[in-house]
Amino acid sequence: MNKKKLIFYALCLVFSFILTGCSQVTELSSDQEDMIAAYCAKTVAKFNKKKVQGVINLRREEPETEEVSEEPEVPETPDTEGTEVELEAPEEDLETATEETVSEEDLANLPSATISEALQLTGLTFVFKNAAEVGYYSMGGYYDLSPAEGNDFLVLTFDVRNDTGSDIVLNIPSTMAKFKVSVGGTSNTADNTILLNDMSNFSGTIAAGSSEELVLLFQFKPEYLTDLSTIRLQLVQGDAQTNIVFEG
Repeated sequence: MNKKKLIFYALCLVFSFILTGCSQVTELSSDQEDMIAAYCAKTVAKFNKKKVQGVINLRREEPETEEVSEEPEVPETPDTEGTEVELEAPEEDLETATEETVSEEDLANLPSATISEALQLTGLTFVFKNAAEVGYYSMGGYYDLSPAEGNDFLVLTFDVRNDTGSDIVLNIPSTMAKFKVSVGGTSNTADNTILLNDMSNFSGTIAAGSSEELVLLFQFKPEYLTDLSTIRLQLVQGDAQTNIVFEG
């Protein structure tokens, strides 16, 4: 469809409308006719989808936007190839008492008492059985306890007897007492262990007419344990310290 035909069809429509709608014909100038023809041509061409040139193609093309994906920045890692990296091993907190130097004169000036008297316990007797130097301690054959490297255990064994006709509750932790032993010119405090028969932490009932074997474990270097006959046991409660007299 060319432009002249479009103009012709548009003019025919206009003149038909004028002739049928009004009895009086309005004469148009040549300029007005050209304006009407141009307007009609543009209006008709607006909906002509096959035309792709000039003002006829009125479709708007949206500008293409390029999608940019933001990638997270990866921090640069230093090149450690060929470099030795030192890893610190976690420190192990060992609750091992430190040996202290002690003199016989200092020990001689301390008051003396049995364990029952020092702890003000009635009905119980703490009978000292023996002292032994061991490299490890085994409880019942199913639990082994080892001292710190370079040390041995000094094990003191007691037989706690209840000679009364009633059960007696023994709770050592409630007394806030600590046991210290002196041997070879040095002294050390008993270890706190999870042993069920550790006298330092024992809390239980001694049945009437029965006994319970309890132990105290101390750590010493072997050179201080050459003569166990010089052992002296002290009981410490706060600032008070008492020399223990062995019973039995």
